[in-house]
Amino acid sequence: MNHKFNNEVGIILSEEWDPLVFIEGNPGSVDFPSEFILDAHKRRNGFVHVLMHTHPPGMTGLSFRDELTLKTLAFTLYPFPIRMGTLTLTGKETFIETTYLALLEPKELWEKGKIRKFSIEKEHVYDFVEPIGFWRKKAIEMSYKKFDKISEL
Repeated sequence: MNHKFNNEVGIILSEEWDPLVFIEGNPGSVDFPSEFILDAHKRRNGFVHVLMHTHPPGMTGLSFRDELTLKTLAFTLYPFPIRMGTLTLTGKETFIETTYLALLEPKELWEKGKIRKFSIEKEHVYDFVEPIGFWRKKAIEMSYKKFDKISEL
C-alpha cells in the first residue's frame, strides 16, 4: 500500500498524551489555535503538553514556522514546558515520530538587558510501521490518502 500526502493535521495533546483537539491544515502548514491553547492552559497550567502534527514525506525536522510557534508558546506558557512533534512518512510504509522540547532560560538566570536564551532540543524519535494509539492513526488517515494503483495518483 502506498500513501499520498494531502495536508498537515495537528493534534494538541495533554500531559497524558490524550488528544484534546484535531486541526486540519493545508499541504504546507497547520495553524494551532492559540485561543484554545491559552484557554486550556488557564484552566490547568501545563495541560497542553505537545503540539503534534503530520509533515510531508521525508520532512522530519521542524520548519521555521514550527520553531517560531514553539518559541512563542515557550514564552507564553513559561514556566511550564511545551513540546512540538512531527509524524512523517519516511519510507514506503515507515513513519517516524520526532518530539522536540522548547527550553527557555529561567527568569532567575536571565541577565537583564540581554536576550533571553532559547533552544529546541530533540527529545525522542520513534520509528513505526503501524501507528500505536488512536490519535496517531487518525492523524495519518486524515493526512494521507492510501492508494494501490498508479492510476489512482
